[in-house]
Amino acid sequence: MKNYHQHIHVITKGDTLYLLARKYDVKIMDIIRLNPYINVYNLNIGEELLIPTAYVNESVSD
Repeated sequence: MKNYHQHIHVITKGDTLYLLARKYDVKIMDIIRLNPYINVYNLNIGEELLIPTAYVNESVSD
């Protein structure tokens, strides 16, 4: 099972999911998965988004 470490990014003027994905070196779909409530076509200034910053691989052993 994969879990994310997360960073909170506050939306500022000009931010887009594409630019955020490039800035944090993550996939756009990963940002959307962590923020299912966002309108991907209209990010609001001041809105907080969770950004995945690293994967933590949690394996379950018997």
